[in-house]
Amino acid sequence: MDPRFEIQTIEQLLADWRLSSSERALTHAEKIRLQAIASLNRREQFLAGRWLAKNMLAEAQGGSPSDWCISADGHAKPIVVGHDLQLSISHSGPFLACCIADHAAGIDVERFDQARPVGDMATLVCSGPEQSALRALQGDALTQQFYKLWTCKEARLKQLGSPFDMDALRAIQTEPTEEVDAHVGTLSFLGEQNVMLSLAVEGLPRLHARWPAHWVAGPTQWHRYI
Repeated sequence: MDPRFEIQTIEQLLADWRLSSSERALTHAEKIRLQAIASLNRREQFLAGRWLAKNMLAEAQGGSPSDWCISADGHAKPIVVGHDLQLSISHSGPFLACCIADHAAGIDVERFDQARPVGDMATLVCSGPEQSALRALQGDALTQQFYKLWTCKEARLKQLGSPFDMDALRAIQTEPTEEVDAHVGTLSFLGEQNVMLSLAVEGLPRLHARWPAHWVAGPTQWHRYI
């Protein structure tokens, strides 16, 4: 199966969920997990993520969303029960993204937040050379480059199935390459969304991508891990 990803708003996913009357799309174990989530925001993220992932699986492999069961491993990485398919889910603010593939995949989405101290954050997640390169940038260019680095790093950790770790993030580095040789692709949706998304998976040249029709994506940037 060719890898595919989709990004959508949590609000739209939940609206689709309610219109479908598809509570049956959740397994008994998933309903128990949902009930155990105290935060309304986290419950909505969980529901939206399961709904998007199950619809993508049904579209790609057949059946209905209720035919697919998603569990989680010890690091909370989602697992497609009874199948070798790989799954990764990420959310930031009102947005949620999901990818499915035959091979290990990692996706990370981050919404630009002007209140975040990008310079301070860079010292936590970026290597020395990356921090030096960032210091030469200002304004929007600095913000976008930092979020590109950050999402590439988190996508890699998820692809490897590794827990979140600052030292591991600083150790992950990339360099630009052509699409055919890329390990990770990065998309930016500027303007109303202000979102950066990175997807690390084999087979990027065959990637099926989908997002709301009115969103405008910048050119995909291709990188390889070094």
